Amino acid sequence: SWAAPTEPRGTLRGFNVTYVDTPFGASADSDPRASYDELGVDVHHWSESLTDLPPNSEVRVSVRAVTCAEGDKGQEFTCVVTRVEPPPPPQLPAGPPPVAAPTSFPMALPVVSDRNGPLRCCQIIIIAMKEDESLAELETRVGGPDVMLTDDAPDDGQTEPYVALALSGDVYHTMDAVQIGDEAPCDHECCQQKELTDPG
Repeated sequence: SWAAPTEPRGTLRGFNVTYVDTPFGASADSDPRASYDELGVDVHHWSESLTDLPPNSEVRVSVRAVTCAEGDKGQEFTCVVTRVEPPPPPQLPAGPPPVAAPTSFPMALPVVSDRNGPLRCCQIIIIAMKEDESLAELETRVGGPDVMLTDDAPDDGQTEPYVALALSGDVYHTMDAVQIGDEAPCDHECCQQKELTDPG
């Protein structure tokens, strides 16, 4: 809550509440996201539930009087939102399907959200589908992406999938397409079992 300025710079027209959120783990050169609420001249309070603020962020809130000349900003308050939410589904690349070679095929990488923290590692996992098998049937047979190659996966999901390629977060964000290998074992550090089972 706040009190109206004792000496406004011109006719007081209302108040602007600004809240700026910065995701934890964001790079130093990333731009924070700002949101604004415009309030009437008789409104001297503002509140927002933590469940409605952006997840996994530090949120800074300030209020400013609105006149014909911009007023000074009030004291800034900071709160921490520790809630973690699943990232939005990645936007799959559009356009014609890639052309596969006898032993490899290209793959366009979708944009992945860093809202819950920096991307640490991306694994390209290959599974051979059976003839006339649907994607839903495949997931039932080998398990979802979060359990494949772990002890929690069905038997087929522990033996059939293999990690064809692993990319660090920095490499992932700088590549538009990757070339999948020819079933050679993956020796990247994030192909180890502890990485597969670590949800962080």
